[in-house]
Amino acid sequence: MKPSRAKAEKERLAKVRMRHIARLINDNAHLINILAGMEKPLSRDFLRVVTPFLRFKPAPTEFLEVLNNG
Repeated sequence: MKPSRAKAEKERLAKVRMRHIARLINDNAHLINILAGMEKPLSRDFLRVVTPFLRFKPAPTEFLEVLNNG
């Protein structure tokens, strides 16, 4: 398999996995609990990646970060 094809397949599988994880998150409260268990840089990256796949509109990022810091 060519390197470009392998990279494209790896990225496709990563999107499939992230979509599956996002579908397990039910609401903002569940999302906040998940983010609270992560370190701040990791939680910010996770939120950025998972947001397009969520079934609901998440609370504003600033609000989630304030709750995560508290």
